[in-house]
Amino acid sequence: MAKNRSYSSSNNLSHVVPPKDAMSQDERFIGPIFDESGVRFLLVYNQKLKAFHYLLDETITPNETFNTSKTTDRILIGKRTGSRSIATTSSTGRFSSASMKAMCA
Repeated sequence: MAKNRSYSSSNNLSHVVPPKDAMSQDERFIGPIFDESGVRFLLVYNQKLKAFHYLLDETITPNETFNTSKTTDRILIGKRTGSRSIATTSSTGRFSSASMKAMCA
């Protein structure tokens, strides 16, 4: 006997694509991901550097507000989570962010 099933599309992220100018030619989009606090990032792989990067998904409003560190504008601190991020702007002008915990692991 078949059961009726309904599926929610609230977490369907198959439509998520990075803006055209968000990545360099050396980067390949892997997919959208969330960190442990629910902030959405775009996971990309840089083939030249052989490294993964998390790009803050700026196509949506993040559920976090960031303050710039007093010591450098390259470190952002989340107001809600207290998480620290290294922020860089690449030649493409994009904002990328990686968790300090992930960078130190």
